[in-house]
Amino acid sequence: MGISIPRWYPIDGQPEILQEVSKRDAWVELRSMRAHPPCPGGRTARADVFRTSLEQSEQLFRAAEQTGNESRPLLLFYGLSQAGRAIAAASQKLGDHEWALSGHGIRAAGLNGSVENIAVSNHGLLAPGKNPSFLRVAQALASPSIPTKVKVRELWYLLPELRGQLNISRSAPRPTLFMEDAHLVGKTSATALVWGLPHDFSHEIGFAGMREYGSEAESQVVKYLADYPTLTNYRFVRVQPSLSSGRTAREIEWSDKPWIELAHDGGLQVAIELEERLSVAEYGFNHPSEFPRNVMLRRASFVYPSLGVRAVFPAIAENIEALHPLIAWWAVLYGLSMLARYEPSSWTEAISVNRSSHAIILEILLDEAINACPPLILQSLKSNL
Repeated sequence: MGISIPRWYPIDGQPEILQEVSKRDAWVELRSMRAHPPCPGGRTARADVFRTSLEQSEQLFRAAEQTGNESRPLLLFYGLSQAGRAIAAASQKLGDHEWALSGHGIRAAGLNGSVENIAVSNHGLLAPGKNPSFLRVAQALASPSIPTKVKVRELWYLLPELRGQLNISRSAPRPTLFMEDAHLVGKTSATALVWGLPHDFSHEIGFAGMREYGSEAESQVVKYLADYPTLTNYRFVRVQPSLSSGRTAREIEWSDKPWIELAHDGGLQVAIELEERLSVAEYGFNHPSEFPRNVMLRRASFVYPSLGVRAVFPAIAENIEALHPLIAWWAVLYGLSMLARYEPSSWTEAISVNRSSHAIILEILLDEAINACPPLILQSLKSNL
């Protein structure tokens, strides 16, 4: 049985407003950090690496903006790699024998085939004095790495900017989903809307041509969402009238079965009650980001700064947690840079709009790396403060 609950904000204010961070603003703030590097203990060696690595990273990214796609992956990857050195130097998680990076820590296979089938994976071991870049930066970001081979095509689906060019279906790799405040709040819980699910879960055409989703689709959605580590231990929510109707919600009920609706992007959406419960004694905040439901939303999603959205990432490569998006970008750009460097004729073929079905995806990917990576670098460093 449902209970009546309005859209209201009892004592925790308005929803947190997410701001898009431009590459320009990100570089300005990154430059401002260099006068006082946020390195543990203020040690000179770390501070020096922080400053010089960020300068090289910025120069490489700015050079990439002026360079054609024939060589752009090389500049983007090494720009991100140098930023990784700054992240490691500033990391509180990396000790004195761990922060000084050496070697890529990642390798690529399948460079003689299609660009989408290039496979990347970890390379090297973490040990005292052994600090492969990819693995140590993942450690600094509290992210898994890529222990087994993963095709670049699967990694594409982790980049929100590429959604418009990809086939989002149940048979395709798991894509990034999106989460937003559903504006249904109580004193100890919050409701979130998760959208971006594929459109092709089982359904029937019901009254007035509307889609109807039965028990088969419900079980399919539950199984599908199991690949998203932060979307666990929750209850599904059904709201009447539906959230997609745009009308004020009057009734809500909880269930272990999802209530599936069409989303504005042509895919599907479900509403969930976030799992964390807060007692009244735990309330106490000075900023909207500290409001209880905003804390819950942040725990269940990743604030993707260049787009100003909350993203939910799947786990891949036998991991039980999702990759940090900066690690996903790192892996993609590494694979493409290796192809451009060692198989330049194959890379030139791949980016030809006259001959390659992947050319537009690659064009967008390389353009968006310039916009997405600097805000992610900044966010990664600020989260360490």
